[in-house]
Amino acid sequence: MDADTRIEAGWVDSVLDFFDRRLDYAAVTGPIYLYDSPWARPYRAFVNRSVRNRPSEQWVSAASGNNFAIRRSAWEAVRARTSLRTDLHEDIDLSLCLNKAGLRIAQIEPMRVEVSGRRLLTPPLEYRHYVQSSYRTWAHHGQASGWLRRLLISDLVLHTLHWPLTRILSSCESRILPVSHSGADITSVRDLSGIRDDSFAAAVRGK
Repeated sequence: MDADTRIEAGWVDSVLDFFDRRLDYAAVTGPIYLYDSPWARPYRAFVNRSVRNRPSEQWVSAASGNNFAIRRSAWEAVRARTSLRTDLHEDIDLSLCLNKAGLRIAQIEPMRVEVSGRRLLTPPLEYRHYVQSSYRTWAHHGQASGWLRRLLISDLVLHTLHWPLTRILSSCESRILPVSHSGADITSVRDLSGIRDDSFAAAVRGK
């Protein structure tokens, strides 16, 4: 969950109800809408139409971190496998770690949130690094493909085309990138290995 995510009514109940009923799933996500964007209303209509045309509960390969709930047992099972690299998307990384462990992710219709549309204001050259980090994360798990590359290139092209008009119509600023893209800015797993598990908990208690 991101700091600027706005959960809609019934979000918590939908997560708890699903986890109570579906013990075969370890994590869950749901539909994502926009605010802070001139495209919020048409995008909501698009998402609602998509939701109506698919099952109310279905398996997905990955979940977006701005609408993501995971069982504690699942987190404990994969936490040591997750990467601490700052040039990867942590939500995709966690999703793929769950998949490798045989733990499934569901998407459910009532688990709705609104997220800031400020990412649509990211300048295209900067957004390219955001897209590259997505591909890099899948590649890190050995799951990158030509299909994924084409999908991400399409996303970048679409972003580049709508960005000038989005910038004119918007009244807010762009969000900073959540991932690094310069080799000098990438923090390796070795550099951060000291903050994992019990050592991190001990450090927190010592403050």
